[in-house]
Amino acid sequence: MTRKASRPARLLRRRAAAVALGAVVVTSVPGAGATAETQKVDARLDYVCSFPSGEQPVTVAVTARLPAEAAVSQEIEPSDVATSVELPQAAVDELRSLGAATATPASALSIDLTQGAEKATTAWHGTGQPVPLPQTGPLSLGTSGDVAALSSGTPGDLALTATTIDLDLTLLTDQGTPANTPSLSVSCTPKPGDPGSGHLATVRVTADASASPSGPPDSPGATPSASPGGDSARPAGPEPAAPKPAAPRKATAPPCHKNAADTLPLVAYITGLSNVTKLGGASLIPVSCSQINQGPSSLKPRPDGLHLLQHSTGRLFNGGAPRSVPGTSTFLTFGFTPTTARMVLEQTGPLTIDSDLNLTKGTGVTDLRVPLVLRVYDVRVNGTPLDVGPDCRTRGSLYSKDPDPAQDTQDHLHLQGTVTRQPNGVYAGYTLTTGGVLTSTLTIPPFTGCGVGEDLDKLLTASISGPDNFTKQVQGQVCAPDTVPRVPTECTEDGRPVVVPEPQR
Repeated sequence: MTRKASRPARLLRRRAAAVALGAVVVTSVPGAGATAETQKVDARLDYVCSFPSGEQPVTVAVTARLPAEAAVSQEIEPSDVATSVELPQAAVDELRSLGAATATPASALSIDLTQGAEKATTAWHGTGQPVPLPQTGPLSLGTSGDVAALSSGTPGDLALTATTIDLDLTLLTDQGTPANTPSLSVSCTPKPGDPGSGHLATVRVTADASASPSGPPDSPGATPSASPGGDSARPAGPEPAAPKPAAPRKATAPPCHKNAADTLPLVAYITGLSNVTKLGGASLIPVSCSQINQGPSSLKPRPDGLHLLQHSTGRLFNGGAPRSVPGTSTFLTFGFTPTTARMVLEQTGPLTIDSDLNLTKGTGVTDLRVPLVLRVYDVRVNGTPLDVGPDCRTRGSLYSKDPDPAQDTQDHLHLQGTVTRQPNGVYAGYTLTTGGVLTSTLTIPPFTGCGVGEDLDKLLTASISGPDNFTKQVQGQVCAPDTVPRVPTECTEDGRPVVVPEPQR
């Protein structure tokens, strides 16, 4: 999608999302790069996007913060990066014709980095929340996310220019089920006209090495030592940061092995992010183990094609109990008081996984249903312990609307993943065995059992409980531990999953 950088990148650090660990609650931390020396990007650009019916004019707004000046080889960290793509009425009507009532966007904006005759390319990725399609008028789709740092090995003005943008839309009906076309990828190019209209910002790169980050010679923040004519000579020109090499994760991932009672056992790691609307932030769900008993598959002809159906069951697993790994959440009570708490998700009933793949159309959907109670303990307000007692929890399961009217009750969380067959025959999206993304919009029930000597239920309920909390769970590739021989890219020698997924915004 993006052009390859003109020279290899040396920076190895990618700025991590400023999110503290927790099962459901944490508030975002402003980007560290937003200081008095930053400049604000606020651009409104004209694009042309290729929809199935033809080209449509759209407007793309880009906002961000960047340092106004940086030293040679010093990291330049964009912060508060956000895009907003405004689709015209005709494009909205086309989404409706695909059976959509809401659209969830993900974007990738290509950025040209130019310094004199040198050029490189990077991309600013972002994700957004579901947006209802309006009956009339344009549709604005906002995305945001952390992006890779930049650097330059020579002094001079470094210009950032927006070029193409790719927009991926997840389309749902008004019942929350996948639309007739569950996903749509749209490529957009700048509208022909002023060649400089995509300019976002210019960062002045100075030769003052005193501003360079310090660190051991081999550390990611260190400046490579220059040796004239040698391989370690400092590169010239702009550079996007390279992805950080994957570090061994087995030490941080919890134990994860099969349930001996399962007839066709699978194990997989899961993680994810969940918004907490009342706190205006997102929480990280720590990497946890799921044990799955894969059910048999069956073929069923239906009017719209031949369907492959499968019903499986499962459970969370941590220390022998059906629960997630506990995490420490940090949030701001009443918007200004720092509060930390230990939290865990406890499974209180059966976990079911129902997959329906339309082999004729090449589209599929998986519905995961599970009752999860959120338990809170070890709460500290501004460093002072707040005794919530041993049984502070939500009054029932986190819950969301279920597309099946017979199961639409407030006693379980419903997550859904979709998959689509690509032109090359490969399926892209979520399947039980390959993993992928499952999403939901959940309600956090009121709290109960909180407090020792005083009732703290109302305090927790007022601070956290409520609807419209978008959740994105990521499941890794499963390990089938009973398969002989075991697949080395899927299972360790002791039958644990190899793939430890990363949360996605």
